[in-house]
Amino acid sequence: MIENPEYVKWLRTLYDFYRKGYIQQFKDHDIGSRLLDLQFGTGVPTELASYGSYWESGIEGDKVLTITLSGYTHYSPQLPFATAISTSSANQSYALDFLTRVFTDAHLTNLMLHGAGYEGMLDSNGKLKPESPFGEPLAYGNYYISVPRFYEYMDMKDRYFEFHNSLKKSSFTGFYFDVEPVTQEIEECDPIFARFLAGLPSTDQDFDTYLAECRQELLEAGAQDIIEEANRQFTAFKTGK
Repeated sequence: MIENPEYVKWLRTLYDFYRKGYIQQFKDHDIGSRLLDLQFGTGVPTELASYGSYWESGIEGDKVLTITLSGYTHYSPQLPFATAISTSSANQSYALDFLTRVFTDAHLTNLMLHGAGYEGMLDSNGKLKPESPFGEPLAYGNYYISVPRFYEYMDMKDRYFEFHNSLKKSSFTGFYFDVEPVTQEIEECDPIFARFLAGLPSTDQDFDTYLAECRQELLEAGAQDIIEEANRQFTAFKTGK
């Protein structure tokens, strides 16, 4: 993955965003257990509680700029972040624009929350089924906007299929990588990459140096063997052998 230009560009963006204060790590999760486990942070010593009220920790109400929409005041109790921006923030315009886009674009939020294949989670009216894995209120913005169960969004299916039909079939569709030949190499590489991700927010190295050191560690641990085995299997898959 770290040889893929698009993925490296994404990692570099995360590295920069950490340092600009746009995002922060969850403190109570092991970042190595997932690809990335991020929380959009505002640096405001307050958190949003149920029904749009604030739990304040010695700050004045005019110190934060809330992101709310007229007529929508009931928020998910699972949303303690990313709904207020410090009025003294130099990045206020950027943050407002980003969060407003996320909170008000139902198509975007549903793709972010459920992925491109979430049609099976919706009922005949385009609403999220209560028994779905994400049937409870979710931590993305105002849940009248973000979660279909709470609003009438009748063209949900049309917009989903518009997105679906615009996609092109990947050459990897149907390919399964048998890890058995390189199990040991994978077991040695996984913790190296996990440490790389975990250190991304706090390393004092520049990004290119940090990435180069990780790449070298991975190669020494057998990453090239994994790549060659994957390429061998994929070539066989494409040629039908």
